[in-house]
Amino acid sequence: MTLIGVLIDYSETDPAAQSLVAAFRSGLAKLGWKEGTDLRTEVRWSAGNADKMAELARELVALRPDAILGRGTPETRALSRETKTIPIVFALVSDPIGSGFAESLPHPGANMTGFTNVESSRGGKWVGLLKEIAPHTMRLSLLFNPTTASPLQFYLPSIQAAASTLAVQANTTPVHAKAHLRTIRAVASL
Repeated sequence: MTLIGVLIDYSETDPAAQSLVAAFRSGLAKLGWKEGTDLRTEVRWSAGNADKMAELARELVALRPDAILGRGTPETRALSRETKTIPIVFALVSDPIGSGFAESLPHPGANMTGFTNVESSRGGKWVGLLKEIAPHTMRLSLLFNPTTASPLQFYLPSIQAAASTLAVQANTTPVHAKAHLRTIRAVASL
Protein backbone atom coordinates (compact mmCIF):
# COMPACT_ATOMS: atom_id res chain seq x y z
CA MET A 1 0.00 0.00 0.00
CA THR A 2 1.33 3.42 -0.95
CA LEU A 3 1.54 5.87 1.93
CA ILE A 4 1.29 9.62 1.34
CA GLY A 5 1.77 12.12 4.14
CA VAL A 6 0.17 15.56 4.12
CA LEU A 7 1.21 18.46 6.34
CA ILE A 8 -1.26 21.33 6.35
CA ASP A 9 -1.14 24.65 8.22
CA TYR A 10 -4.81 24.74 9.18
CA SER A 11 -6.96 23.46 11.98
CA GLU A 12 -8.64 20.14 11.27
CA THR A 13 -12.02 21.78 11.94
CA ASP A 14 -11.52 24.46 9.26
CA PRO A 15 -14.06 23.85 6.46
CA ALA A 16 -11.77 25.34 3.79
CA ALA A 17 -8.96 23.02 4.86
CA GLN A 18 -11.29 20.02 4.80
CA SER A 19 -12.26 21.03 1.27
CA LEU A 20 -8.60 21.16 0.21
CA VAL A 21 -7.89 17.70 1.60
CA ALA A 22 -11.06 16.33 0.00
CA ALA A 23 -9.99 17.77 -3.38
CA PHE A 24 -6.54 16.20 -2.99
CA ARG A 25 -8.06 12.80 -2.21
CA SER A 26 -10.54 13.18 -5.07
CA GLY A 27 -7.69 13.94 -7.46
CA LEU A 28 -5.86 10.81 -6.37
CA ALA A 29 -9.06 8.77 -6.79
CA LYS A 30 -9.46 10.12 -10.35
CA LEU A 31 -5.96 8.80 -11.04
CA GLY A 32 -7.07 5.34 -9.91
CA TRP A 33 -5.82 5.33 -6.32
CA LYS A 34 -8.25 3.81 -3.82
CA GLU A 35 -8.00 4.93 -0.20
CA GLY A 36 -7.79 1.83 1.99
CA THR A 37 -7.01 -0.50 -0.91
CA ASP A 38 -3.78 0.64 -2.54
CA LEU A 39 -3.41 4.03 -0.85
CA ARG A 40 -3.24 5.34 2.69
CA THR A 41 -3.17 9.08 3.32
CA GLU A 42 -1.94 10.43 6.66
CA VAL A 43 -2.92 14.07 7.19
CA ARG A 44 -1.43 16.20 9.96
CA TRP A 45 -2.92 19.57 10.97
CA SER A 46 -0.60 22.14 12.56
CA ALA A 47 -3.21 24.91 13.00
CA GLY A 48 -0.55 27.59 12.43
CA ASN A 49 1.59 26.48 15.37
CA ALA A 50 5.27 26.41 14.31
CA ASP A 51 6.36 24.07 17.13
CA LYS A 52 3.52 21.68 16.39
CA MET A 53 4.36 21.87 12.68
CA ALA A 54 7.95 20.77 13.34
CA GLU A 55 6.72 17.94 15.56
CA LEU A 56 4.20 16.78 12.95
CA ALA A 57 6.83 16.91 10.20
CA ARG A 58 9.02 14.58 12.31
CA GLU A 59 6.02 12.33 12.91
CA LEU A 60 5.20 12.09 9.19
CA VAL A 61 8.81 11.37 8.24
CA ALA A 62 8.97 8.64 10.91
CA LEU A 63 6.09 6.88 9.11
CA ARG A 64 8.43 6.53 6.11
CA PRO A 65 5.82 7.52 3.52
CA ASP A 66 6.38 7.16 -0.21
CA ALA A 67 5.88 10.93 -0.60
CA ILE A 68 4.79 13.92 1.48
CA LEU A 69 2.74 16.93 0.43
CA GLY A 70 3.58 20.25 2.10
CA ARG A 71 0.86 22.86 1.60
CA GLY A 72 2.89 26.05 1.83
CA THR A 73 6.27 27.49 2.70
CA PRO A 74 6.27 26.82 6.47
CA GLU A 75 5.15 23.21 6.02
CA THR A 76 7.71 22.57 3.28
CA ARG A 77 10.46 24.13 5.39
CA ALA A 78 9.55 21.90 8.36
CA LEU A 79 9.52 18.80 6.16
CA SER A 80 12.81 19.69 4.45
CA ARG A 81 14.52 19.85 7.84
CA GLU A 82 13.41 16.30 8.60
CA THR A 83 14.28 14.42 5.41
CA LYS A 84 16.58 14.65 2.43
CA THR A 85 15.42 11.35 0.94
CA ILE A 86 11.61 11.09 1.06
CA PRO A 87 10.08 12.93 -1.92
CA ILE A 88 8.39 16.17 -0.87
CA VAL A 89 5.85 17.82 -3.15
CA PHE A 90 5.10 21.42 -2.26
CA ALA A 91 2.16 23.60 -3.19
CA LEU A 92 1.68 27.32 -2.68
CA VAL A 93 5.30 28.06 -1.85
CA SER A 94 5.92 31.73 -2.56
CA ASP A 95 9.56 31.47 -3.56
CA PRO A 96 10.78 27.89 -3.95
CA ILE A 97 14.22 28.96 -5.18
CA GLY A 98 14.78 31.68 -2.57
CA SER A 99 13.53 29.34 0.15
CA GLY A 100 16.13 26.77 -0.88
CA PHE A 101 13.56 24.15 -1.91
CA ALA A 102 14.55 24.12 -5.59
CA GLU A 103 17.65 24.90 -7.61
CA SER A 104 15.45 26.15 -10.47
CA LEU A 105 11.82 25.81 -11.49
CA PRO A 106 12.44 23.46 -14.44
CA HIS A 107 15.00 21.37 -12.49
CA PRO A 108 14.25 21.51 -8.77
CA GLY A 109 16.89 18.95 -7.75
CA ALA A 110 17.22 17.14 -4.41
CA ASN A 111 14.10 15.43 -3.02
CA MET A 112 11.65 18.28 -3.58
CA THR A 113 9.42 19.41 -6.39
CA GLY A 114 6.18 21.27 -6.61
CA PHE A 115 4.42 24.27 -7.95
CA THR A 116 3.56 27.83 -7.12
CA ASN A 117 0.91 30.19 -8.33
CA VAL A 118 2.38 33.12 -6.46
CA GLU A 119 4.03 36.00 -8.27
CA SER A 120 6.34 38.43 -6.49
CA SER A 121 4.78 41.45 -8.21
CA ARG A 122 1.63 40.89 -6.13
CA GLY A 123 3.28 42.82 -3.31
CA GLY A 124 3.25 46.01 -5.35
CA LYS A 125 -0.37 45.43 -6.30
CA TRP A 126 -1.30 45.17 -2.61
CA VAL A 127 0.22 48.61 -2.02
CA GLY A 128 -1.69 49.99 -5.02
CA LEU A 129 -4.95 48.56 -3.70
CA LEU A 130 -4.30 50.01 -0.26
CA LYS A 131 -3.72 53.44 -1.79
CA GLU A 132 -6.95 53.13 -3.80
CA ILE A 133 -8.95 52.20 -0.70
CA ALA A 134 -7.26 54.75 1.56
CA PRO A 135 -5.77 57.45 -0.71
CA HIS A 136 -4.32 59.46 2.18
CA THR A 137 -2.16 56.57 3.39
CA MET A 138 1.40 57.76 3.97
CA ARG A 139 2.84 54.84 5.95
CA LEU A 140 2.32 51.11 6.01
CA SER A 141 3.80 48.39 8.12
CA LEU A 142 4.13 44.81 6.97
CA LEU A 143 3.32 42.64 9.98
CA PHE A 144 4.59 39.08 9.67
CA ASN A 145 5.63 36.14 11.80
CA PRO A 146 9.13 35.25 10.58
CA THR A 147 8.69 31.69 11.87
CA THR A 148 5.62 30.86 9.81
CA ALA A 149 5.27 33.53 7.10
CA SER A 150 6.24 33.12 3.50
CA PRO A 151 9.57 34.79 2.86
CA LEU A 152 8.88 38.51 2.93
CA GLN A 153 12.00 39.13 0.82
CA PHE A 154 10.13 37.60 -2.13
CA TYR A 155 7.53 40.38 -2.09
CA LEU A 156 9.54 43.21 -0.57
CA PRO A 157 11.15 44.64 -3.78
CA SER A 158 7.77 45.10 -5.48
CA ILE A 159 6.23 46.47 -2.27
CA GLN A 160 9.04 49.00 -1.84
CA ALA A 161 8.94 50.04 -5.51
CA ALA A 162 5.17 50.61 -5.42
CA ALA A 163 5.39 52.39 -2.06
CA SER A 164 8.06 54.73 -3.41
CA THR A 165 6.03 55.48 -6.53
CA LEU A 166 2.89 56.15 -4.45
CA ALA A 167 4.72 58.24 -1.79
CA VAL A 168 4.11 55.70 0.97
CA GLN A 169 6.70 54.78 3.60
CA ALA A 170 6.85 50.96 3.94
CA ASN A 171 8.27 49.33 7.08
CA THR A 172 8.61 45.68 8.07
CA THR A 173 7.51 44.60 11.53
CA PRO A 174 8.19 41.04 12.67
CA VAL A 175 5.59 39.73 15.12
CA HIS A 176 6.50 36.60 17.06
CA ALA A 177 3.41 36.28 19.28
CA LYS A 178 -0.09 37.71 19.73
CA ALA A 179 1.07 39.66 22.78
CA HIS A 180 3.52 41.52 20.54
CA LEU A 181 0.59 42.86 18.50
CA ARG A 182 -0.67 44.79 21.54
CA THR A 183 2.71 46.51 21.85
CA ILE A 184 2.72 47.37 18.16
CA ARG A 185 -0.81 48.78 18.41
CA ALA A 186 0.18 50.92 21.40
CA VAL A 187 3.24 52.31 19.61
CA ALA A 188 1.28 52.94 16.39
CA SER A 189 -1.31 54.99 18.26
CA LEU A 190 1.35 57.39 19.61
